Amino acid sequence: MMGQSGLEDRKMPKLAAELGALQVKRLSHGTVKKAKNGKKVGDPCTTLHAVGGVSGLCLYCRPPTKPTSIGARSWILRTVIGEHRVDLGLGPYPGVSLAKARDKAREIKDKIRFEGYDPIAAQRAAKSQLIADQAKQRTFADVAQQYFEKKCLEFGGVNPEKQARRLEQHLKDYCLPFLGSILMADLETRHVVSALNTIWLEKTPTAERVRITINNICEMVENDGVLRHGLNPGRWRGNLEYFLASPSAIHEEEHQPTVGYKALP
Repeated sequence: MMGQSGLEDRKMPKLAAELGALQVKRLSHGTVKKAKNGKKVGDPCTTLHAVGGVSGLCLYCRPPTKPTSIGARSWILRTVIGEHRVDLGLGPYPGVSLAKARDKAREIKDKIRFEGYDPIAAQRAAKSQLIADQAKQRTFADVAQQYFEKKCLEFGGVNPEKQARRLEQHLKDYCLPFLGSILMADLETRHVVSALNTIWLEKTPTAERVRITINNICEMVENDGVLRHGLNPGRWRGNLEYFLASPSAIHEEEHQPTVGYKALP
């Protein structure tokens, strides 16, 4: 009958032998022991070598792409986070040395154990923050190009090419020279006012169409939290109306004279 100590020995996980730097340097990929999934016995295959020193620390070795080369190798930490067993990448070998890999593995395991740290969740949060930061680095020209491509797909009617050319000309002549290099996160009403002031009185109908274009471009990022204070600087009501004269007050619409019925044919 097995004693208590024997039961405890059976429950204890098997510890890997602690390898030295030279032994780790010699580790490489393995070969297929049993044919499956289209691979034959003896074919090269990836191998995970436990290196000891820290439970779960392994060197992942891939087969070489050329017969004389050494396959890529990288550090993997196999550990448990909450109720899930995960593999965490710790960097390439030998870029990350054995000593550094062990230090990094110990640090992560201690944070998981004592602080409830989740490195995968932290990585996702960091990536999400990076994407948000990159979105804020888009300039007006970047978003304007996206808007132009979108509108070109939507233009219909008799002459969609003409509509696309007019939009392109408005962007090139009246928007990009004044707003193109400004980050959307830094774009303010004063910038839009400065751009529109150059044509607001002399070319009021064109200026109003340009304002609408600027408004629509800003709307593309309005819900992303990119715009300063969440305000669309191209909006008329509650914004530009305080800085620019009303189009109806400074421009009288000129209509073509009525054609008599006798001239209709």
